[in-house]
Amino acid sequence: MVFMSAFIKRYKAKNGNTVIQVVVKDGRKVVKTIHIGTARTEDDFDLLVALAKEEIRGQQLEMDLFPAGENATEMMMVRSYPQLLWDTLGYVYRCLGFNVLKDEVFKQLVCARIIEPTSKLDTIKILEDIGQAAPTNSMIHRCLRNAVADDYRSKISECCFSKASAHSLSLLLYDVTTLHFEVQKEDGYRKSGMSKERRLDPQITVGLLVARDGFPLEIRSFEGNRAEVKTIMEVLDAFRERYGIADITVTADAAMLSSKNIQALEDSGYHYIIGSRIAKTPYEITEYAKESGAELTDGQIFDALQEMNTGKGEKRIKR
Repeated sequence: MVFMSAFIKRYKAKNGNTVIQVVVKDGRKVVKTIHIGTARTEDDFDLLVALAKEEIRGQQLEMDLFPAGENATEMMMVRSYPQLLWDTLGYVYRCLGFNVLKDEVFKQLVCARIIEPTSKLDTIKILEDIGQAAPTNSMIHRCLRNAVADDYRSKISECCFSKASAHSLSLLLYDVTTLHFEVQKEDGYRKSGMSKERRLDPQITVGLLVARDGFPLEIRSFEGNRAEVKTIMEVLDAFRERYGIADITVTADAAMLSSKNIQALEDSGYHYIIGSRIAKTPYEITEYAKESGAELTDGQIFDALQEMNTGKGEKRIKR
């Protein structure tokens, strides 16, 4: 992994004029010097410095990441690019309130994984490459044990919930994925199951609940052989119990669709939207289309009758 830094070099020529250059370095080695121009007047100097800043930025846009009064471009000139990246990730980490954990190693692991998702040992190398004081392997494992013992997951969920707006909480979205492990033997948690990546390795199942704008709110993990349909109620119930929200509308895809899940959602008082593939046009829509002058418009809702198995040897019709 190679990181470059750049800065503006200014020096007086023999004739008294000021030479403006951009120097690009890889570590301590100068790899490129770009001559911007020679300033004879103060106006020339200001113009050439502005051009040098543009040269350093390239096509990058400036983001409002720094306190008022600080110039992001000036900070870029005196700091290396990896340090700017690290400071930005740390700034977002603090804004989300995750520093409430008071665990610097955990912060390093989170930010390093955003930079490059990799193993715990390779994470040490990633941190060293960007100039950070990397933790040892034993410190990482100690941090992970603390994360479980002190329930970091719940604390992080509470931080995320505090940042979510009332509007974003009006509709929740739920989905599931799988994470595999490159180990040969299963255990009580990592088990072979239906893999999203069509792998045979032991895996775990992860369920994520997000707000309508995609902001994460609740995450839980399950055994690798846990069916997707058997995760949604556990995640929803944990979220409602944690925050005491009674009126919840959740949407999920067809993988969550089962008569037991629908019944459980209704019995628990949840509102729900579940997507499903339609093999043929529903009867209600077919009949409506036969009517004279009928038109199908975007957002139109049809109240359909659904036959549901009660599990007691009988069926009932439900809207």
